[in-house]
Amino acid sequence: MPAPTETALKARARTLLLAMTERERWVYAVPLGEGATSARAALEAQGLAVEEEDPGAHVARLVDAAGSARFVLFDSAPLDVTLIEASGAGAPAVLGALLERTGFYAQSRLLATALDVQDPECVKALRTLAHMVVAWDEDWTDLFLLHLASPDAVVRHEAVASLSVAAMVARDAAPPCTCCERRWRARSSPSSPRPWGGHQPGRGQRRRGGAARAGRGARPELSGSETRYCWPQGFPCPGPPCPGGP
Repeated sequence: MPAPTETALKARARTLLLAMTERERWVYAVPLGEGATSARAALEAQGLAVEEEDPGAHVARLVDAAGSARFVLFDSAPLDVTLIEASGAGAPAVLGALLERTGFYAQSRLLATALDVQDPECVKALRTLAHMVVAWDEDWTDLFLLHLASPDAVVRHEAVASLSVAAMVARDAAPPCTCCERRWRARSSPSSPRPWGGHQPGRGQRRRGGAARAGRGARPELSGSETRYCWPQGFPCPGPPCPGGP
């Protein structure tokens, strides 16, 4: 596929920022290490205090006295970034001063890297962007499907994990199902790669009556009290079964 233009990438980044602003949830990535130290110092200098911290998980939550600005700092060594989530009506001013001090990874550059599945950094870029999916849309679907359709098994595996992160950040169970449905419909032949598709029971679930599969592609039937799980990462899906089989 042709590389997107700089104008298109910046337009997409603006769309992402608008979605964050509408929900008063802003997520940015800053360099790990010095950037993380500067971020925390910048927040404390503006009067925010640590409300909760888990050193083992490398995460801390800071809030201001009025409760109008809330920040979560998460150090991710695998991604080599510190992820900053800001929320509340008072957060933008604090966040602006923080980012001016630390610098940040522009969403347009992350998108450019993630869209190039031949780039060795594309997996990290997608996982970083997954933490910024405050609202799911068709552009996110297209980006994740690009990775899920990759001939590289590692890229496909990492895309599944990133999709789970995106669904949790968006607080929406739809992303895995949307990608599942689109990926299944895109199959042109039985030999097409199947990085994603259908449902299968989660651990401990049983097929109704214990019956064996009736044939290749048959979908296990679940009782009304059982939870369906999107295959293969086990994300709970409250919606109807996706097209196709496991």
